[in-house]
Formats: sequence, structure tokens, C-alpha cells
Amino acid sequence: MLRLLRGEPIDEVARELNLPVHVLAQWRDDFIEAGTEGLKSRPVSLAEKRLKAAQAKIGELGMQVEILQEYLKKRGFGHRRRR
Repeated sequence: MLRLLRGEPIDEVARELNLPVHVLAQWRDDFIEAGTEGLKSRPVSLAEKRLKAAQAKIGELGMQVEILQEYLKKRGFGHRRRR
């Protein structure tokens, strides 16, 4: 991609890499349109990125709850007291 973006002729690069010109042209266009995500076989959507971030946060909060529960248990607050 860098060679093409620097202005090298696409037919020369295609010949050297033994690839069809149309494949390199599509890769270049995808890269320009979507940056590095465009080179992946399946770009990650914004919804998928948000889901991963939410799952990571849920995991983090779950660990915090477990740590706090264990702390409270050691301090004698493991069971709820009746009023």
C-alpha cells in the first residue's frame, strides 16, 4: 500500500508481487476509504467495538464486586442482618 500511496505505478507493483492490478486497486481503495480496517477481511463495526468495551467493563465491575464481597465477609458482614 505504501508504494502505491507514494505514487509508484500500480502495474509495476502488481507485476513484482505477482498480483492482478484490479486486486491491488481494490486494496488501495479499501485502505484509503477505511484506513487499516479496510485491509481486514471483516472490518469491526462500531457496534462490535462498543460491545467489546461494555463486556470488558462488566468483567471489571464483576471482579470489583467479588473483591468487595470477600472483604465484607472477612469483616463479618457476609450475611444480611434482619431488622
